[in-house]
Amino acid sequence: MAERPGPRRIGDRAPAGTLGAVYRQARDLARLRRHLARALTPDLAPHLAGVSGDRARLVVYADSAAWATRLRYQAPVLEKAAADLLGARPRLVFRNVPKRERGQPAESDARGLTDAARATLESAARTIGDEELAAAIRRLARNR
Repeated sequence: MAERPGPRRIGDRAPAGTLGAVYRQARDLARLRRHLARALTPDLAPHLAGVSGDRARLVVYADSAAWATRLRYQAPVLEKAAADLLGARPRLVFRNVPKRERGQPAESDARGLTDAARATLESAARTIGDEELAAAIRRLARNR
């Protein structure tokens, strides 16, 4: 078979070993998610955020607790769709994963500097010979 010109799809070069197994599992779970979404009504399908697990137990992720509840009501439909694809009827567990806007960072629980940390930074800035670095450390110490 002749090599086709141009870039190859990652599926054309699925690696062997552990990386290949991870790739195949991710591909299979994405396929399962799409299959389950097709079994749902159009208003509910977009809220199926993902799935994980195996043939015995699947975790179904929704984009909020409210949508997880609505998906839970559709458990028989989802179990049948999963059984059609997997060849076994898995036990379903429902979880919610809050939806974030694309590119939005996760909320941080970062706290401000303590007074002791601020004093340590200011002390370090006084002893550093590089004035640019000392100025950056002083700015860091001033941040709340």
